[in-house]
Amino acid sequence: MSKLRINHICPSFNNKIYQFLVEEQIDLDNDVRVFYFTQKNKGLPNGDKPYVDGVSPFTFVDRFFYFIKEQKVYSAYRKIYYEADFDIIHAHTLFTSGYIAYKLKKKHNIPYVVAVRGTDVNLFFRQRFYLRRIGISIMQNAGAVVFISPSHMNEVLHTYIPKNKVETIRQKCYMIPNGIDDFWHEKEYNHPSPESGRIKLIYYGDINKNKNIAATIKACDLLKDRGYSIKFKVIGKIFEKSITKLLEEKDYIEYIGFSPKEEIISYLRASDIFVMPSFSETFGLTYVEAMSQGVPVIFTKGQGFDGFFPDGHVGYRVDPGNPSMIADRIIDILGNYKQISGNCVVGSRRFSWEKIAQTYQSLYYMVCGLSGEGNNRI
Repeated sequence: MSKLRINHICPSFNNKIYQFLVEEQIDLDNDVRVFYFTQKNKGLPNGDKPYVDGVSPFTFVDRFFYFIKEQKVYSAYRKIYYEADFDIIHAHTLFTSGYIAYKLKKKHNIPYVVAVRGTDVNLFFRQRFYLRRIGISIMQNAGAVVFISPSHMNEVLHTYIPKNKVETIRQKCYMIPNGIDDFWHEKEYNHPSPESGRIKLIYYGDINKNKNIAATIKACDLLKDRGYSIKFKVIGKIFEKSITKLLEEKDYIEYIGFSPKEEIISYLRASDIFVMPSFSETFGLTYVEAMSQGVPVIFTKGQGFDGFFPDGHVGYRVDPGNPSMIADRIIDILGNYKQISGNCVVGSRRFSWEKIAQTYQSLYYMVCGLSGEGNNRI
């Protein structure tokens, strides 16, 4: 295959997942440019890469006026890429990036791939109903629509797309997950079974109300009432003071501040189950990182990670508002720990950026009408 001229439109390039994908695509000998845009005064973290063109064309107030903000972003794009000489555009969000790709398709007939992420579903489709029509138009005009999560795909197709358009859009839908850093794949670990009667839980990541640590603590209390010895390790930066007080109230909780992955891997190996019943989640890379260390996971029903594996295969999905259910599913994991732990290690291998980049390469060629065949069709 000859190399492609790929343009990524990405408002969140500060997240390393996009950097991992882009650099794998560069390794495949493609010409890649990233249009990275943020709000004024927010800065452009990770924007110093040689393939990145960063701008801050809109204000905080503009965010409340979708079309005004998008026009400012589009104008900034046109100043950088006046000729827009690309084979394909990859818009990394449906509403925020996809609208730019949609306008470029109308003006220059450049095919585009658009991703549907958690914010697109949880904010735009659910709450900003007046924008649903433009979201659907962006999907209709895309060469391919990529879902990061099976649960989000089901919600969008069955809740927000008119019935007479569902099948047409479904035909261009693909499910391609995010990947994890090769560090985790290179350090796979076969986890031993927990000690009888003892449960060592772990959470790591940003610590805020969305991560729902309060529900996990209530589940821990229920498990203690059932006679289990509980340890709960919480790792990360706390963003809300009320959570600090919550962590300090329980003697079975060990709080550790932000830690590098080299330390987190040790904490995971010393724990039994990773618990993160978030209220909303685009994907949840930490689930897969934990799996690579043989640690089963508790995750949220209907959010990003749900749907990749059958319930009980690598852990269990839960209702984030039901601590009793969380406690029950933790006990279910203990009842089949060795099998579930082994499934975790094997299952984590599918989330490799090298494999994901090759999948996108095939998809790009298909959308461009060149040789190569897209896969991972829903």
